[in-house]
Amino acid sequence: MQVLLIQVDGKLPNLALMKLAHWHRSQGHIVTLIRRRPRDLFDPSYDKVYASSIFSESEKFFPQIKRDWPNAIFGGTGTTNNQTVESFIGTPYEFYDYQDYPEFKESIGFTKRGCRLSCSFCVVPQKEGKPYFVNSINNIWRGAPYPRKLHLLDNDFFWT
Repeated sequence: MQVLLIQVDGKLPNLALMKLAHWHRSQGHIVTLIRRRPRDLFDPSYDKVYASSIFSESEKFFPQIKRDWPNAIFGGTGTTNNQTVESFIGTPYEFYDYQDYPEFKESIGFTKRGCRLSCSFCVVPQKEGKPYFVNSINNIWRGAPYPRKLHLLDNDFFWT
């Protein structure tokens, strides 16, 4: 099976796509990650296409992606889709594949998901609910030889 992952926006590695990459590769599938761009003449056809957006302003790119990849599944906080990666792969999953981000040497992840606040501009409370723990610092760090430098993506650092 050939799988295409489209990172629509964001500068950091996309955790949802990293999860999907790890899961699909563990199934023996061939995985390709691209950043937002139109389909070109030499792109193969893919059995599965996932597009992930973290910013709602990136919705303007969805029509082009949908034209190029009609069966694309859109997800992320920048979409109205509330489904999680686990709803597609059918199991809780906290494994990430950094292979598509070779220049990124740090480790990235969440210790908590959800948020206790209700900011008018934010979708996190609606999509993730109240705060809950998902991981430890030790589990997020990739280990030696990678630097002891983490990018924590938690939404509410003051909730304990």
